[in-house]
Amino acid sequence: MIDPVLPVYTLPKQLRTQRLLLRPVRLTDAQAMFDYASDPQMTRFVTWPVHRTLDDTYRFLSNVVRQYELGSVTTWGIVDNSTNVFIGTIGCHGIDRDNLRTEAGYAIARAHWGRGLMTEALRAWIDMMFRHTDLNRIEAFYTPENCASGRVMEKAGMSFEGFLRQCRIVKQRTIDLKLYAILRSDWEAMTRR
Repeated sequence: MIDPVLPVYTLPKQLRTQRLLLRPVRLTDAQAMFDYASDPQMTRFVTWPVHRTLDDTYRFLSNVVRQYELGSVTTWGIVDNSTNVFIGTIGCHGIDRDNLRTEAGYAIARAHWGRGLMTEALRAWIDMMFRHTDLNRIEAFYTPENCASGRVMEKAGMSFEGFLRQCRIVKQRTIDLKLYAILRSDWEAMTRR
């Protein structure tokens, strides 16, 4: 059973990488999030609908902030250290406690594509999850048309595990997905290098 909250894990309040700050999202991030979440080019590969109005973004952020109040941090904001601008999100789609696994998901503003920022964020997020939880497996999926996301997963240490034909219905259409994953043992081997 997948539980959407993480109350049993104590995660850091924020993470800092060379170029990024990962921190809880805030309602004040609404305009910056709307700017990329309303971009049809950016949202064509995500499972959630394009944000049509700023209210769509406020509803999403309000829901995430409510989760924080319940003790769950499943969504992290990504902030560019050099500009202090909110540029995306990263997090998990619930925890399968019975099998000690979760599914990672992320989005970043199109203006920041191709700079390695999402790989940097995903590496830091994976590291945090393995250091501060008892998870054994982190999975991520992408549509075959979104090869850049696959490269992000590979560069973050995840391995390709398979092609899932017509496995989800997203935005009223059945889609194929490619599955990547990293095991705790993979992460431990990487951290020893």
